[in-house]
Amino acid sequence: MAIGLLLMAVALQSCYVDNVDLSQDARAENDRQIQDYIRNNNLTATGSGSGLYYVITRATTGKVAKTGDSVIVHFTTRLLGERMTIVDSTSRFLNRPDNYWLFSNVRIRPSISAGLEEVLKILKEGEKAQVFIPSYLAFGANGTSVIPPYSVLVYDIEILDVIDEEERLAKYIAKKNITLDATTDSGLKYKRISLGTPNYAPQNGEDVVVNYVLEFAEGTVFQTSSDSSFVFPLVAKKLSEGGSVIDGFAEGVRLTNYNGKTLLLMPSKLAYGENGSFRNNTYDILPYTPLIYEIVPLRSQKTRMLDYIKANAWTDTVRTTFGIDYFYSRIETAAPAANAQATATDSVQVRIVNAQYLTYESNLSTPFFSQEIINFRLNKSEADTNNKELIIGLRQGLILMKEGEIRRIIIPSQLAFGNKGKAGKPVPGKSPVVYVVELMRIIK
Repeated sequence: MAIGLLLMAVALQSCYVDNVDLSQDARAENDRQIQDYIRNNNLTATGSGSGLYYVITRATTGKVAKTGDSVIVHFTTRLLGERMTIVDSTSRFLNRPDNYWLFSNVRIRPSISAGLEEVLKILKEGEKAQVFIPSYLAFGANGTSVIPPYSVLVYDIEILDVIDEEERLAKYIAKKNITLDATTDSGLKYKRISLGTPNYAPQNGEDVVVNYVLEFAEGTVFQTSSDSSFVFPLVAKKLSEGGSVIDGFAEGVRLTNYNGKTLLLMPSKLAYGENGSFRNNTYDILPYTPLIYEIVPLRSQKTRMLDYIKANAWTDTVRTTFGIDYFYSRIETAAPAANAQATATDSVQVRIVNAQYLTYESNLSTPFFSQEIINFRLNKSEADTNNKELIIGLRQGLILMKEGEIRRIIIPSQLAFGNKGKAGKPVPGKSPVVYVVELMRIIK
């Protein structure tokens, strides 16, 4: 059975009445009305203890809904009285049942009453019943446009289906014809779609870039991030302990090699749990919602820079921080000790031997510039109009150098070509770059 779920965020609005402070006389009158109807119609009714009564008209051995489940029902609602006026009903003719979500202390569907929610947790899947709900478990002294104040409601209700989280995920798996690789001890189900870089998965302590698609079990795509903009620190802590992302997402990232793709199916306990995701007085993810992620972990800038250093066996690296990110350099050809060192106020003549950017793929770099001699002033904060290779990071790196020295400098994108990359040459946004540069002459 198709279930409409979360096609849009659900506002927390409700016209039901909970813990209504009705007068004792009004409560007593409701109870008398219900008892009189049961007695006059020779019904064998069961009381729940709250003031609600129900008569099972078709018994089954089906499962009972619990908090977090979805309950699919057909019903007709009447006002208790001589005329038994119908005030609400689902459409059996059009096969349009209602779907109720059972959440602790949260009611999402605007017209669900406390009494109706209670009985949905009593009746079994497949059962039919007649249910008597006093006004203090329904719409109280206010009523609605069609329900007068203090009205007892009578529901003729059929429980068509009770769907828990596991069933929702199972239906998704069957519909998509997915063969899972495994289910972890925590309950995370996963399927590797592509392997990525063998034996190289993100580790705790690393910043990780992740492209992803987030989908609900009913097939609605809720959120995507495909531009490498989602970066987070991978830590051992759970979200409740100060972790940076939901537990199932972090676990799935650790299971996936860099540049690989994995499908994650996680129960709500590994996602947003019983609280859901609630922002601006609106749920964007309901409580007890299982989530499906398709993820591709990519190396962050810092990881790419450190991997480059490791792959090239640097042992004499100088690391300088400029208040933004890591900035590394290595002397390729040393200058005589007596040679002058550049300062921020100098003009210099440099030869750019070559320039590369570091790709997301492991230990790969792509050249984009080489062999040009340039004269410029180091104290300019932006690139010269005619020399677009003179990024801020290169200027700062040259200040570390002596005349006659050749140095290899690794520069984060914040000090290079930024989020947009380099126009006219193949340097993608958010790419660290590597320059091999010779400081030929310092011009005082």
